[in-house]
Amino acid sequence: MTTTGGVKPTCKTEGCKRSTRSRGLCRACYERFRLRQQAYGRFESMYVDAGPVREHVTQLIEAGLSRRRIAELAGLNRKSMEYLLVGRKDRGHGPYKRITAENARKFLAVSMPPSLAAIAPDAAVVDATGTIRRVRALVAFGYTAEGLTVELAGQVSACTVHELVRGYRTQCLARVARSIKRLFDRLQLIPGTSQRSRNHAVKRRWALPFQWDEDTIDNPAAKPEPVRLPRSRSPKPQSPEVKSLRVQKVAELTRTNLSANEIATRLNISSRQVVRDRSALARTG
Repeated sequence: MTTTGGVKPTCKTEGCKRSTRSRGLCRACYERFRLRQQAYGRFESMYVDAGPVREHVTQLIEAGLSRRRIAELAGLNRKSMEYLLVGRKDRGHGPYKRITAENARKFLAVSMPPSLAAIAPDAAVVDATGTIRRVRALVAFGYTAEGLTVELAGQVSACTVHELVRGYRTQCLARVARSIKRLFDRLQLIPGTSQRSRNHAVKRRWALPFQWDEDTIDNPAAKPEPVRLPRSRSPKPQSPEVKSLRVQKVAELTRTNLSANEIATRLNISSRQVVRDRSALARTG
């Protein structure tokens, strides 16, 4: 390190005029300081093993993040990334074996994203599986594609919303995925008013919002939680346990404004049974 005048700073030890090496000390003074602190059990190196940090960064890259994006999220320049992964070829050095504790902390602070869409740049193209599931779940909850477009307030075009609902897209922009996730988080507990949308979703067996686990909805292999009554090996059709559970499920789905036919389809019972259970609920208050 040199000063603005081009003169190297000198050791901060009183009476020492040698150039600094580390922590404002020259090589000899630094070694004395290091050995003394180690003897007292107080020495903490400014450097740490780069292996675990390099492994973490490699996992982030395998998850779909670019080197540039990782450096941005860590608040470091791209050279720090290159030195960690490939070293300094201009000097014939391989990947660094040690890096500063500060840089290690910043790299490790970049967490593994639940999905690439969560932290990818706005214009990045990402898998649309979770986005499609979210818009379809809202349709199943009583929202129209037109209504969702209005709720998005210009963040996503009507054409894009319709294409996602119909499954015409397998990919979308990260910006679109994030906008629809925010909309889903806001509306997933507020039933819509379109019976036509509900009927459309029931015919296609689209899951309701509460059937999806927020931690796995973006995983293509994930399945929605079925809304079914548990089967017993020796069930009695009118047993108190089965009846109580059925009535409870009918009550829950009724509060989401589903029709008797829709509830019957989801619970695998007759619509007449749904009507009877609703009547019983009304009588008991």
